[in-house]
This record gives sequence, structure tokens and C-alpha cells, in this order.
Amino acid sequence: RSFVCAIRFVSPRVRSCFNSAERIARMSLLNKNDPNFTPAVPKLAATVLICRALEQVRNGFDYEVLFVKRKETARFMPGYHVFPGGITEPSDEIPEDHPLLPCPLSESLHDPVTRTLRLAATREVFEESNVLLCDPIVPPEQLAKWRPRVLKDCTQFVPMLQELQCKPIWENLYEWAHWITPEAEKYRYDTYFYLIPITSARKVNALHDELETTRHDWKTPGEVLEAYGKKKFQLAPPTWITVAELCAFKTLSELENVAKQGRDISPIIPNFIMKVGEDGTNEIVLCLPGDKESSTPLSGESLRRLVIRPGESYKFISSLASSAPWESFSSLQAKM
Repeated sequence: RSFVCAIRFVSPRVRSCFNSAERIARMSLLNKNDPNFTPAVPKLAATVLICRALEQVRNGFDYEVLFVKRKETARFMPGYHVFPGGITEPSDEIPEDHPLLPCPLSESLHDPVTRTLRLAATREVFEESNVLLCDPIVPPEQLAKWRPRVLKDCTQFVPMLQELQCKPIWENLYEWAHWITPEAEKYRYDTYFYLIPITSARKVNALHDELETTRHDWKTPGEVLEAYGKKKFQLAPPTWITVAELCAFKTLSELENVAKQGRDISPIIPNFIMKVGEDGTNEIVLCLPGDKESSTPLSGESLRRLVIRPGESYKFISSLASSAPWESFSSLQAKM
């Protein structure tokens, strides 16, 4: 028996979200009919959900999450609120005997891609938000000295850590999700989402960089969705889905326990299609894994999609009982 599960939050600048989705959907249709089309190779990237413990419960949560706002002139997601992060660089590739790595080396860090992603995540968070996820904690005046140099030249990040005698918190960066930009998009990213819990005792001085980001906000998951509903935050679908999932975890300890258990980070590659709604309004459908029009349908009738309409909220529709937009494909298969 199928049913419709709807999760609604009004998007700020929904028209802008719709226009971006509409462009991708139109490109998908054109590319599908072009025998010479070759999708761009996605760039490897990392983004971090920095979850900081609160001294007092706020809005029903005992932790808050750091967001940065992308500048309005950015070529990708302009004006959106995002988790800090960015693409990997050659300087993020370090050998397994590098002095910045822990000793003994954990099994996961024997993988060169994992090392690169976690170092890139640490570097990008520092560049975009001035938060250095390293131990021991570095005094703010020393960060202020180094940050302009790293922003100008990312290869200075590793020498900075070595001079400051601190190391990334490698093992506390937990894999949370994995999204890849749709094939029709010109700018594509293969993005790993990491989650790191930090205590309220860890003093961090978040500062946006005024280059790629124009502001920063510490908010509980509930506050993020509230700001989103009041048109103060603009969230891309992967960010919206991630925050919606965080709302299920009211305490940082619960969230950390789930992260420690390990997550299914099979890549989510959504597919955009155009539809005409029952009222004749154009709508964009973001097909998630398992949807009948995704690259991995569960059946010829299954629905798992986010509907984007001009001036309206995101709407998640599922024909699968107890399905949530963040569920992994393997979890869905197990329910079939």
C-alpha cells in the first residue's frame, strides 16, 4: 500500500532554488537526447557538520551546528547557507608516514583518499570559518597570523600545522553522508559529509572569510529549519535533508553514538526531471535512490522524490512505508 509522506518547510528565495533545479532538469533532458554528451568528472570534496555542545538546552537541543553563507556572486549555490567545506587540493595528499598523522595509524587512514578528504575537510573549515579542528588548541592570535597566508595559498596549511605543533582530530571526523552532483550539472562535486562533535569547553572563534563566505551562524537543527521557514536561510536539497535528519537527534551524545556506529555512505546521485503538476504548474522533481525514475529504482512504481515548485516549499514524497529522505538505498532494499 503506497502513501505520501510530506515534509514541508518554506524555502527562502524558493524561486531561485526552483530556477537552479529547472536549469539542471532542462540540461538533463537535452543531455539524455545527445549521443555525444559526456558528464563532467566530479571534483572530490569534503564538508563538515561541526556540532558544538551547548551549556544549556536551546530549542529542544543540547548542541548547535555551524553554517556559513556563500557569497551572492559564487558560481555554485550563491547565497546558500552550507556546512563549511570545499574541494581537495594536491597539498592535501600526504603519505601514511607523515608526521601529522597519528601513530599507530588507524585502519581507515591507511587509505590515501580518506587521508586526503579528512585533511581537506580540516583545511577548508579553517579557511571558511576560522575553526581549526586540531589538537592541542591553538591561541586565536596565532590563527589570525596564519589564516591570511592559508587563504592566499592553501599549500601553507600543512606547514602551519607543523609550526604550531598541532594535528587534525583525524578519528573524530565521522563519515555521515556522500552526495554527488547530478550528471547534467556543469560544476560537479563528489562530496563526503563528515560530522564532528566538540565540547562547549572547546572555545572556537568562528569568522567567515569574506571571500567565499559572507557570514556564519551557530544554530540548532530546529533553529535552522525555523530560519529556513522565515526565508532567512537558503538550503540546497542535500543540506535540507541532512538538517531534517539531525532534528531526530536532540542530544549530542545520541548523535555521536550514531556516527560512531558507522554510516552507509553509498553515493547519492539524484536525478532531476521536469513535470507538470495537477494544477498545470511546472515542478522539478529530484529523484532519490529507489525512485522509479532514478538510476537505481526499487521497482517500476516506487516513489522517493523531492518536489520543488516555484514559490513553494520542498515536499518529500514516498510510496514506501516509514521511508525518510535520508535513508540509504541498502536500507530501503532490506525493507522490500
